[in-house]
Amino acid sequence: MSDFVALKSTRGRLVVLATVLGSGTVFLESTVVNVALPSMGRDLHLGMAGLQNNIHLSPLIAGAALLPVNVLMLVLSPISCHIATRIGARLPMTIGAAVAGVGMILFAGIVSFLTVQLEELA
Repeated sequence: MSDFVALKSTRGRLVVLATVLGSGTVFLESTVVNVALPSMGRDLHLGMAGLQNNIHLSPLIAGAALLPVNVLMLVLSPISCHIATRIGARLPMTIGAAVAGVGMILFAGIVSFLTVQLEELA
């Protein structure tokens, strides 16, 4: 039922490229808060030490906070591979990208809501 693709073919290379880009997108999405922290610190007039104190996270704990995502990816990788083998890679990749996009939009809405709330407090 499913088509097997040789990795040496053009289609196989495109499958690998899509997989790498998909996992890279998930990694990027999981680190968006760490990228936003310096900007939030400038807006709140806090240094990195102040931010860590403000959100009560040391660098070790902040790094450990990402471990559940990695464990989840480790557990779900064989399952997603099985699904992609049975029904093809296009549908799971499309659904995954859509879920990540919706998550980013929701996160952006929460950040803008919190920004408005912080401006009202100031």
